[in-house]
Amino acid sequence: MKKIAIFKSSEDTLDKFLDAKDEFKGFYISNRFDGDIDALVSSFRTSTVWYYPLLTEFENKDALLDECVDLKEAEEICDRFENIISNLKMNIELFKQEERLLLYMYLREDFSLEPVFDENSLGLYRYPIVECLSTNNDIDWVHALVKKEFLSFFTLVDRVRLCTKCDSAHLYFIDSCQKCKSINIKEVKLLHCFSCGYVDDETSFQAQDGLVCPKCRENLKLIGVDYDLPASQYKCQECAYISEEPLIEARCIRCKELNAPEKLNIYEYHKLKLTLFGREYLLSDQKKALFSIFSQNLRYIKINEFKMFLNWIISAYKRNKDFPFVVVLLEFSNMDDIIEFYGLTKMNELFSELSKRILEFLRDTDMLSVDDKYATWILLPTTSKKGIEDRLLNEIKNLQPSVGPKLEVELKTFYSAQESIDDQCEVNYIMDNLKQKED
Repeated sequence: MKKIAIFKSSEDTLDKFLDAKDEFKGFYISNRFDGDIDALVSSFRTSTVWYYPLLTEFENKDALLDECVDLKEAEEICDRFENIISNLKMNIELFKQEERLLLYMYLREDFSLEPVFDENSLGLYRYPIVECLSTNNDIDWVHALVKKEFLSFFTLVDRVRLCTKCDSAHLYFIDSCQKCKSINIKEVKLLHCFSCGYVDDETSFQAQDGLVCPKCRENLKLIGVDYDLPASQYKCQECAYISEEPLIEARCIRCKELNAPEKLNIYEYHKLKLTLFGREYLLSDQKKALFSIFSQNLRYIKINEFKMFLNWIISAYKRNKDFPFVVVLLEFSNMDDIIEFYGLTKMNELFSELSKRILEFLRDTDMLSVDDKYATWILLPTTSKKGIEDRLLNEIKNLQPSVGPKLEVELKTFYSAQESIDDQCEVNYIMDNLKQKED
């Protein structure tokens, strides 16, 4: 029976427990622990036991820690984790950063991925667990999970403005003269002489016997009759330029770039939750999940619809041989081994690129579908020339991983112009024969 590893003192190092990690179902930090807790927690979440529960006996707000509970409650939580993990039919050691984050969130009930304010962070906020699991020090891959609907935004935490050059949120604002850019400007009260139209700072009109226009020397006695006082404006002490508003610019503390406030990049920080689709992605058959995404990227039609169109094409060809067609069958024979070796994330990237390249050389009239055996079918109406086999195989060859096992592909084609099509020939005949056809 597995037990809980307890950190009781600084002598209980993580390396000590990692040597026998298979014996443990969770980790617990006692209130007697006298080591560097922050260093322990950080190293724990970047180790091979990153997904294990890390519980404490004391209150701690570290986002990388799980709950503060007593040892009895810790036993119950660790048992729950162990039960969930045992039911996941996947090799966690092969997980990429995306799958790691999904699993981390899945194991923790009602977990939300929350940004933590950090004044030393470039963008003022951080996602600590994302930093621990990330391989490239960015969060673009988290946004990709949102786009795939594995994660969802559910609470807006803050909105920050970032430097257009370096994406830093560390900015300060400068008021300067709109003409000469000097920061030596002052807010002044202006006076307008009705007699000659002269406008200047009110102080320039002040004389011993009252207000006197410095230009026409007219005595200004009655406001609204001899003069008026427009709204306060800004006067440059260097070039004397007057404007209603100063020039406002945001200077980046990090790279010194000057940014117009309206041009600053806007970034929103949200709390994120694991979606139902994200849970199914972890729990379902990985090959099924991969081909589901592959099919969506191909803008496929359902297999029954594919058969209906193929049947129509066959009927048209029987009546008029000027409308030949081609059916292509694409099968991947070692998908289970490939997924187990590279992980679902890596294979999803490869198949996403493959679907993009397939679509590039197909016409709008061509049709694609994926059946329940994960075979990809392509129908090319009004086509008689050979060549698609080589193009498809070349695209797959160019996408093969540089190291490790290669994707094994079987490609079979049916050319109506080269086959005998009689009145008995129909959809199932063609598709069944293709599946049984030798390469």
